[in-house]
Amino acid sequence: MRHRVVGTFAALLVLVAVTGGAVVATRGQAAERDPLGAAVDALPGIALTADVTVWSRIRGGLDDASLRDVTTRSTIAVLAGEMRERLGWDPTDLDWESFTTFGDGGVTVVSLGRVSNREVRSSFRDLTGGRGDVWDIGSADVSSDFAVTFQRARLLPERRMLVLGSPGAVAEAVDTIEGRGGSLLDQRPVADLVRSLGDVASVSLQERAVACQDDGLGDDERAALVRAAGAPLVDPLWSARALLDDTPQRLVSALAFASPQQARDQLAARVPLTSGEFVGRGGRVEDSLRDLRAAADGAVTVLDLELTPEAELFMAGTGPVVFSGCAVPSPA
Repeated sequence: MRHRVVGTFAALLVLVAVTGGAVVATRGQAAERDPLGAAVDALPGIALTADVTVWSRIRGGLDDASLRDVTTRSTIAVLAGEMRERLGWDPTDLDWESFTTFGDGGVTVVSLGRVSNREVRSSFRDLTGGRGDVWDIGSADVSSDFAVTFQRARLLPERRMLVLGSPGAVAEAVDTIEGRGGSLLDQRPVADLVRSLGDVASVSLQERAVACQDDGLGDDERAALVRAAGAPLVDPLWSARALLDDTPQRLVSALAFASPQQARDQLAARVPLTSGEFVGRGGRVEDSLRDLRAAADGAVTVLDLELTPEAELFMAGTGPVVFSGCAVPSPA
């Protein structure tokens, strides 16, 4: 398989010499320009993961979207029918959704898109009997999954956002959104990844401690991975797996490293893993992924591949994707 590497290492070296590394958008700039930036900016800085679904970038209806894997990271997609019945609107009316867990539970933040503040107030008043801009689901006649996700709902009318989850997590997220607490986008590796991902529709972000848990590989598979890689793999500080919902779809793996030099070295190590044996999954990488576009973007490596018609689903996070993986443990 022929790899198309976007840009040259010489050009990258010039960029680093001129800029001193990656040019990182400020938190506010990223959020203003890009719905992905706004969605990550709404999550507290203590989060170790973030799942984002940019509903405004998803083609067609929910059923088709779920088959294309672009709603897999959403917490509310599975509640779409109940939302339409109980609230009068559903995820396809929204701009974006972001989710994380910390403290006493999870929190989902949504940008309301086509849903007006008045519609939100009316729907939750009818559902809970409460007024104002904060509602507890209480004993409302809803499913258990709906009750957990919508345990507390708080509308931020000026920001056109709705925050959902456990009371403590909702309060933490509201503090972040209103500028009283740090944001996940304040972390440079996360901001670098957001800047590098482009117009993706579905994203899973993970910090090293989460991303580099058990890789699920056996000893023989790890040995095969070491042989196939262009150099030893290094743990990324943060990793992102994302889908661009275009025709054809593309899978984007972006990894943030400690320096531009490390990112360039890791790009060289990982490109060979994007063809040949799909270690840990069986078959060949080309059965699912083709047309590699690879780049080192500052301290981030980006591996962008087209999904074949026979491609398996990648956004559930099950099964290793070795070219976006972590360092291979030494044999015991």
